[in-house]
Amino acid sequence: MASNFEDTRIHWGQLIFTHVSKPPVLISKESVRLGRKEDCDISFAGSKFVSGHHCTISRDSDGKVWLQDFSTNGSLLNGKKIKKDEKILICHNDQVQIVHRKDHPGSDIAFVFQDLKVLREEAALLDNTLEYSNDTEEDISEEEEVKANETGSISQKRSHSETGDSDEGPALKKNHQEESTSDSKKTNLPAHNSIADTLLCSICQDIFHDCVSLQPCIHSFCAACYSQWMNRSSDCPSCRKKVERISKNHVINNFVEAFLKEHPERRRSEEELREMDSKNKITEDMPLPSSRKTKLKLKMKTRKSKRLLIKSNWPVPTSCRLCPGYISPAAPSCSASAGEGTSTSVTPPDYTCTPDQIHILCQCCLQPMPNSWPETLARSIPAQKCSICQKHFCHLLWGCRKAPGGCLGCLNKFTDFKFGEKCLLSVINNNPYESKILKDYLTEQGLSEQDLLQKCLQKLDSKEYTSVDAASHDLNSSTVLCYKCGLRNFQELAYQFRRDIPREELPDSVLSRADCYWGKHCRTQKNKPLHASRFNHICEQTRFT
Repeated sequence: MASNFEDTRIHWGQLIFTHVSKPPVLISKESVRLGRKEDCDISFAGSKFVSGHHCTISRDSDGKVWLQDFSTNGSLLNGKKIKKDEKILICHNDQVQIVHRKDHPGSDIAFVFQDLKVLREEAALLDNTLEYSNDTEEDISEEEEVKANETGSISQKRSHSETGDSDEGPALKKNHQEESTSDSKKTNLPAHNSIADTLLCSICQDIFHDCVSLQPCIHSFCAACYSQWMNRSSDCPSCRKKVERISKNHVINNFVEAFLKEHPERRRSEEELREMDSKNKITEDMPLPSSRKTKLKLKMKTRKSKRLLIKSNWPVPTSCRLCPGYISPAAPSCSASAGEGTSTSVTPPDYTCTPDQIHILCQCCLQPMPNSWPETLARSIPAQKCSICQKHFCHLLWGCRKAPGGCLGCLNKFTDFKFGEKCLLSVINNNPYESKILKDYLTEQGLSEQDLLQKCLQKLDSKEYTSVDAASHDLNSSTVLCYKCGLRNFQELAYQFRRDIPREELPDSVLSRADCYWGKHCRTQKNKPLHASRFNHICEQTRFT
């Protein structure tokens, strides 16, 4: 077995990859680089989740092995996150995960580091252990030939066989016992016990103390260990299934009590037991604490259902402003004068609803309006729905009834929208920094947000600019849109306007920034002001393209 590691002067370590079946990669250089680029010692060119130069494994003059991570997404050492540029000591049989993606399980890349010097020592120790095992088998076969009435000699032979003696003279047996005792002291290895292995908590790797089991997966842990785990997650530590209930496992606790009577050396210290009892939050059978959130959601859902039930008993208006005998409701959201909305300049059509008239609700003020019109009036009636989302609004028909300041012009022609100065704060990709650059440029040029809209619509009409919904709708300045759809398309047009600003008209601080490789699709630019200011996002995506 030791022949696999004969020349450790050339190779001092090896990497065993767990995600693919391939032979171990031996390490002979003092520093090995792993990454996606071809100049790396170990390259993962086919994985898009590995950084160009992901990490290095190096050995110092003292023989210690270090792992340093340079990646964007980071790595895991024995399940713990490694910070970027952090240099951390790794030991024999440590597991390193370069790629760990829950959304792409098949893309994981992981390996186990092994020190060849430690492997040689383990191989030599295993060879010695096998020699004693052969002696034990010979002694057992000799014991079977002993007569049943020789109880004393059988007991003596069994005691010899347990220590690994052979059928030799008293002096030789004594020497074997001394050698076996000295070897066990040198190696200091605990005796293997299959029962003990089944009574180990997978979190603390020690004998269970106050064991609890999770439902429905029935995995078991120490109560103190799981009390700390459930503060971070509501899933099982072993199988990651959702935990519905926690129960005391009295059967395992009885087994542990009987095992510790036979092996008192495996019992934890009194100080450790007191510490575990202080951390234990599971005193009886209980559901997982996160179920409180579920109860709260259920309670809120019940309250909402009650509100809807109460609301359903309110009188729902079945007539609109054009119906005979219409009385304006005294709703709090209405303006001071009944029947008058925020757009009082819009005159209602000269029409009276018939008894069989079907009504629809405005999605802004929730007031009814006619759905169909006579053929003689159909061409003169203003638009009632958005050309993109097809939602109905009454703003162009007779003026929205929402309180002053509540309606922003819920339905209008694209060119007639008044988006306001506030929309410029995040009009470019929802990026405040890039939006401020545009706003400063408009101020310097003496342009308002309305001037910006008109310039963009001129480019849209001449087909120089494209809209967000160009694939499904042919938009122009006269297209009727709701406020939400209009703002979304205005943001796209403003981005193209910002892109076309001549470089000589922009400050040097703006031009000196490097392009972000995610370009305008970068998600970090929206919530990280430092990233938004350091990199230019008025560009196309270059990564993975």
